[in-house]
Amino acid sequence: MNLKLLLVAALLAITTAASQAWDEGGHLLIDAIAARKLRPEVIKKMDALLPLLDTRFHQGRPYDLVTAGAWLDDMRGLGKANPWSRWHYIDVPCAGDAFVEPPPPHALWALDQATEILRSKDAEPKARAEALAQIMHIVGDIHQPLHVADRHDKGGNGVPIAPLTADGSGPSNLHAFWDAAYRYDAKEGQIREHRVTTEQVLALRAGAPKDNLVLASQHPWREWARETHVIACESAWPKGWLEGNKHEPVQLTPEFIHASHEIALAQVAKAGERLAALLNDLLGNDKSPQTYQTQ
Repeated sequence: MNLKLLLVAALLAITTAASQAWDEGGHLLIDAIAARKLRPEVIKKMDALLPLLDTRFHQGRPYDLVTAGAWLDDMRGLGKANPWSRWHYIDVPCAGDAFVEPPPPHALWALDQATEILRSKDAEPKARAEALAQIMHIVGDIHQPLHVADRHDKGGNGVPIAPLTADGSGPSNLHAFWDAAYRYDAKEGQIREHRVTTEQVLALRAGAPKDNLVLASQHPWREWARETHVIACESAWPKGWLEGNKHEPVQLTPEFIHASHEIALAQVAKAGERLAALLNDLLGNDKSPQTYQTQ
């Protein structure tokens, strides 16, 4: 399947994922953004590796450039005993300006391991395929604010929220809301769930300041996580919960939902751009130090 058809398939999958309780649709958006910025030789190498992934929780369908980012979530079907279950997040408390990594395993440690495997010429092809899919997923996860911050509430999982819509549908806690915040918005006081396309996300980034990344640095994902952590601690928790009864469901205001929507869209876009930069660096033929700029 060529890249154009893959992107069309991704958009259809995003529409379907919007009915589920970043979620699958968020990861597909990130992959679709990244796919547009990958070098041809990188796409060729990924196309050779991704069909090696376990498909038992994907209805036997092979993964590709725009679905492989969901593989690590699909593998939750193995249960919590699976060591990968703790690789999606890093719980760093909101405490001043400190960003202190807890003991592993966690998302940043997992990226350390996966990038080493993907770089290795001695690793088995299946191991490299799994490392590739892990990178595609975890880079996305560390751009979701509540995957890198905590207020003694399990990254927002312990913060119940009131229903967003009249029919009571939608996320039931703050973490789940942020998983889907890119597609929830509020205008004129009305909260709505929207279909989000790759073009819409990229258009929002067109006028954004350039994001300068030096991929010659050893672990750029740590800077990305620190940046997301600051965003989370400043903006991811509603004041109504911080100042009120923490045992009662908090009502998210339209203003909070709209601000969260804009943050989430920007984070999805940055995750896709940075993922492409990282994969081009790991799998590209040109290994000279480079500065990667995104808009």
